[in-house]
Amino acid sequence: HVAAVSLCYAVTADEEALESAKESMHALYMLQDASGTPGLVARSVVPAEIGKTKDPQWRPTPNGTMYWKSDTSSDEIDGHYLAFYTYWEHIARFIPEERDLCVRQVRALTDYLINNGYLLIDWDGERTRWGFWSPELLNENPEHYLETGLNSLQMLSFLKVAHHITADPKYKEHYDRLITEHNYLSNVLLSKKLFPDENNHSDDQLGYVAWYPILQLEWDPRVRRALHQGVRRHYKVVAPEKPSFYAFVTATVDPDYVDLEAATERGIVVTYTP
Repeated sequence: HVAAVSLCYAVTADEEALESAKESMHALYMLQDASGTPGLVARSVVPAEIGKTKDPQWRPTPNGTMYWKSDTSSDEIDGHYLAFYTYWEHIARFIPEERDLCVRQVRALTDYLINNGYLLIDWDGERTRWGFWSPELLNENPEHYLETGLNSLQMLSFLKVAHHITADPKYKEHYDRLITEHNYLSNVLLSKKLFPDENNHSDDQLGYVAWYPILQLEWDPRVRRALHQGVRRHYKVVAPEKPSFYAFVTATVDPDYVDLEAATERGIVVTYTP
């Protein structure tokens, strides 16, 4: 939603879109702050009277007024960075107080991942189940073969967004190191696994959420060439489903490669009566 209304505001200057983007982005900031540990993002939050009735995965916020859900996945982190990028690009950088807040929040999350070896460490000191982007797990652990390309793409995209928003060179240093020393760019070439591997539609969405920012931000011709190869390969697999979002993301760098007519076909509108 943050991405959609930020893009809407960029095109239309609609004040309602602006306010919706602000409200939704600040909701994400609330999730980023709920745990009390800078960088440890909550999956969700509920009022304390509800949280107390839930399982131990739900933890009280520092002020005790709410409970936050732990064991945050790569899915959530992926979405936060898409929101960071689109909100920054079209709204936050033009508004001083929003700009400063966005910089602070993206720093907190990115530093937390970097300082923990590209892992999302939970409240108990253990890695969350799906919060991993480290070379050791992606390149050296066969159990995570299916995540090698997708999670490499995600971390490169996260670091690219962080460098773009903060201009801090350390994020570029980590980005370059993962490419030159740990083959993350080679991994990205196979971000979409093919038969006989499982065709995971959830991973398609996670991939394209990460593809969008990095494709807009990377201009080194060698790196960009590899990214284009990776996204073209991914799109080729999903194209028969006529996916609008995936087509639009791919079209930002390669409009002649995608079926834009299919992506813009009007679907069936279903109206629900309360």
